[in-house]
Amino acid sequence: MGNRLAGPAPPRAELPVNKADGTTRSDTFAPLLAIKGLSVEFPSRAGPVRACSDLTFQVGRGEVVGLVGGSGSGKSVAALSVLRLTPPPGRVSQGSIRFEGRELTTLAPREMLGLRGRRIGFVSQTPRASLNPALRIRDQIAAVLRASGPGFRPTEAPARIEALLAPLGFAEPDRVAASFPHQLSGGMCQRVAIALALAGDPALLIADEPTTALDVAVQAEILALLRRLNRERGLSILLVTHDLSVVRALADRVVVVHGGEVQESGPTEAVLSRPKRPYTRALLAAIPDPDAAPRRGGGSAKSAPLVAAEGLVKRFRAGGFGRTRPVAAVDGVSLSIGKGQTLALVGASGSGKSTLARLLMRLLEPDAGRVVFEGQDLTGLGPRALSKARRGFQMVFQDPLLSLNPRRSVGDNLRRPLANAGIGGTEADDRIEALLRDVGLEPDKAARFPGEISGGQCQRVAIARALALSPRFLVLDEPVSALDVSVQAQILDLLLDLQDRLGLAYLFVTHDLKLVRLMAREAAVMHRGRLVEQGPSEAVLTAPAHPYTQSLLRGVLRLDAPPDWDALAAVPPEPETSHPAP
Repeated sequence: MGNRLAGPAPPRAELPVNKADGTTRSDTFAPLLAIKGLSVEFPSRAGPVRACSDLTFQVGRGEVVGLVGGSGSGKSVAALSVLRLTPPPGRVSQGSIRFEGRELTTLAPREMLGLRGRRIGFVSQTPRASLNPALRIRDQIAAVLRASGPGFRPTEAPARIEALLAPLGFAEPDRVAASFPHQLSGGMCQRVAIALALAGDPALLIADEPTTALDVAVQAEILALLRRLNRERGLSILLVTHDLSVVRALADRVVVVHGGEVQESGPTEAVLSRPKRPYTRALLAAIPDPDAAPRRGGGSAKSAPLVAAEGLVKRFRAGGFGRTRPVAAVDGVSLSIGKGQTLALVGASGSGKSTLARLLMRLLEPDAGRVVFEGQDLTGLGPRALSKARRGFQMVFQDPLLSLNPRRSVGDNLRRPLANAGIGGTEADDRIEALLRDVGLEPDKAARFPGEISGGQCQRVAIARALALSPRFLVLDEPVSALDVSVQAQILDLLLDLQDRLGLAYLFVTHDLKLVRLMAREAAVMHRGRLVEQGPSEAVLTAPAHPYTQSLLRGVLRLDAPPDWDALAAVPPEPETSHPAP
């Protein structure tokens, strides 16, 4: 890991450099968005806590600005404050937010409502939570189109909806439009959220972690789409992210935030290649090196299987209105994981990875095949026997905000599995404190609610809950996708340390190929419901045999070189598999 930048990226056509003084168009024209001295406070028993403190930055017309920081740095709070959506009981205590010359902090609610979705689009970092589970995708997009202006005609809706969905990599936009959110994968929901944000043809798009849940193929499509909208339509973008490789690929300027304060800002190339502040250097040093050797062996390659899948098949009905057809989300998959081993499962959004993970957990019933854990066939167990067996295997989901109960405190979320196992009183209190410390959280977080902590902190709580009953096998479904690079490194180290100490076995489901070599000795690549390649991680990543694996590797973004947009365009997206979520 470390700072591995090489050579400057070419100047962007939309922001021509003035050779006389080095300024860009965003320097010489009035900014579209100007934030000055912004402070946001949240009340607490100990007094006000500042999530943002004297933040100052701007986004020029036609400019892409990356707002970068760790989990809990205040970057998402700052983005929400622009929309006057600061999570209650937080409030803007001081500062100015001007958009197109209008002061937003004092704007009347009705006028602010007219800006949201029309002049300012927003993509949330939790797309499932931002979609209405009771409405089909087409109805949600149509509602935004109706609200965007009086000129909208209902007869135009199908064509407009297809025009919004097609550029986002959906092979069958009409089928996606007819689906409910729970019938789409996490990556598909993220793309739908982007379509909703663009439906009103905004001048500014605030994208809060827009590619976090996406595989490299879809990430390439989304970045190429945002780049095209920026270049062709002059769309200004505030890109809130912890992924510096995405910032390197797309942003003209970067603003680094830590502890609610701006650490440094400037042209992307200058900040990332010549960082001035220790925090920026630490972020760069924490980025996984895709060429690094594995950190650990991950158990003995000769270990007897702890968990095994044999010929698993799961089909869903796709389509609607009497024209359904079976789609194989998982098609004849067999694999095994020994005690203390890690198998990395890699694939695009919609490839069947999460469905396979749920089959292993018996959260879904297979149409064929079986799952064996510690010699016991799980597919034949009744509810009581299965509940007892599940103490030995747990799952960390990719969206912690949906897997945690928002009406229960962090401590109560951790107490629930302990209570189910008959653990209570001071023993449970001590166990909760130890779990929080194990995942890098202070014990006082037990009194907070999931909505009061950052997305990254929620993910750590979800990992702590999975460890509550000391399982022997964990399915990690994108366990660090919501975390910034520094916290990500801590969580990966934690998982490896736990594996060494407790002999845990992992199925590490990920779309981030940079993490595979670091975490797993063995890797399997999933494509259209099947395992198309499996073997030692080093061999799969350096000498892939299957064309699909080769295409995925071409789509990996790097910090040491600008993206090859032609190569990214050649990465094929995964055909979608709509299905009911468990």
